Amino acid sequence: MLQIVVFPPEDAAAAIEPFRRLHDPAFHQVGAHVALVPPWDDGDHAAVVRKLGDFTPPGTLDVSFGAPEARGRSLALPVLDPDGRVGAFVRSLAARALPTSALVGERAVAPALRLGLFVSDAELELARRAWLAEPRPRGFRARELVLLFDDVRGLWHEARRFSLEPAP
Repeated sequence: MLQIVVFPPEDAAAAIEPFRRLHDPAFHQVGAHVALVPPWDDGDHAAVVRKLGDFTPPGTLDVSFGAPEARGRSLALPVLDPDGRVGAFVRSLAARALPTSALVGERAVAPALRLGLFVSDAELELARRAWLAEPRPRGFRARELVLLFDDVRGLWHEARRFSLEPAP
């Protein structure tokens, strides 16, 4: 599996990870991140790196979070997109990175940062309230995209980083 993500800077990650450690069973598989192109099945990450090699970055990507919300059994911080810039960027990135077969049908998933998985609605609501009870990061400026691949243990590893800032 492959996915394309942005990681929050260290200060924001440091504020998010203790919460994820308590509530997200996948916290040890990959750090806090926003999946711009969610996992897809393609074992050839070298081919994806080549496809993204001439990708023209739009500059940095400002990621602003909305209030935490339920997405199925998970609690997530949705990425706000009032001007459509994030959505346009994600569609452009997916069209370049994904194989044609993966683009068929409804694949659009609004980017978000997952905070945890919960068994019941009551647990999810308690966690949502706990998140809101303390000052938390409201977003961050992403300066690079990261292509990740998973191994047989389900751990995610970096295949390559792509700067979002134009070369000088």
